[in-house]
Amino acid sequence: MGHVVVLGSINMDVSIECDRMPHEGETINGSHLLMSPGGKGANQAVAAARAGACVQMIGAVGSDAFGSVLCESLAQAGVATQLIAVTPGSSGVAVVLRSHQNNRIIIEHGANYALDETRALRDLNAALTPHDVLLIQFECSKSLVEAAITTAHAKGCRVIVNPSPARSMSRELMAACDVLCLNETECEQLFGITPTIDENGTCPEARALQEVAKCICAVAQDSASEKNTPNNVPCSSSCSLLVTLGAAGSMRVTSQNVMYQPSFAVHVQDTTAAGDTFVGYLAACLAADMPFEQAQLRASYAAALATTKVGAQLSIPTKQEVEAYFSTKGGTTQKE
Repeated sequence: MGHVVVLGSINMDVSIECDRMPHEGETINGSHLLMSPGGKGANQAVAAARAGACVQMIGAVGSDAFGSVLCESLAQAGVATQLIAVTPGSSGVAVVLRSHQNNRIIIEHGANYALDETRALRDLNAALTPHDVLLIQFECSKSLVEAAITTAHAKGCRVIVNPSPARSMSRELMAACDVLCLNETECEQLFGITPTIDENGTCPEARALQEVAKCICAVAQDSASEKNTPNNVPCSSSCSLLVTLGAAGSMRVTSQNVMYQPSFAVHVQDTTAAGDTFVGYLAACLAADMPFEQAQLRASYAAALATTKVGAQLSIPTKQEVEAYFSTKGGTTQKE
């Protein structure tokens, strides 16, 4: 069983609820102000820890008042924090507007972009073993993210990338990832394909996504052949696209098949950390050598339950809460 090492952002979320999103130049009334620890990296680290994994966080906070609060929140969730740097200036901050179960977010990266890359890569290299999972997002500098993916892949680790917020990735970089976990918007931005679900519960765009997976797999095989290590990059893992589809569930796309996982009906309060909960739980389950289908199902359970509470890390459920909630409701298995 491996550990989960998360390299990513650590933010303070300032969230406010409104009846509708304001227009440009407009001021409207809001309510239910909430300040809570967040950041995609930190959220996913907390989710993985609450799923039962041993989690190490690599990132940075500022020297402001938020920094110590953010580190303490991670520690209380069971995340190891000794590799979190403190940089001069502000911590990362996200301003979240919530309206009718949707949200819009503005991010000030702060310390997340001030993280010393040499130190971060040194810590990453020391923390990772071949049995571990690296979980990474795109809320840190592009050069650091790309170097971290390459480093973890070279060590034989399983690499899970949540390309959010979306930015361009080379096919070579994608080939170093075992799982690209992305939503519909990120899928459209990276591949020019917007996945939808039809009345039969299937995705008309799935075949086009399979072609993407085949292309990435071919790059991975070519890279392995050039290094004379053909078994170093298995095709089955290198071509895995996991697309989350909101209320429609999620689907895993490989060069061989497409597997759908329906979502679960819950009373939605706030969707802020649902995606991060999904990714963090997935990483924890895969680190525990759970079969992918079961890991995707468990991640779906957790993400659904996360939407029943307001806030980022505050809404992420524990493994026990997930099991207790869904044990009496039953699960919906995958279909091809």
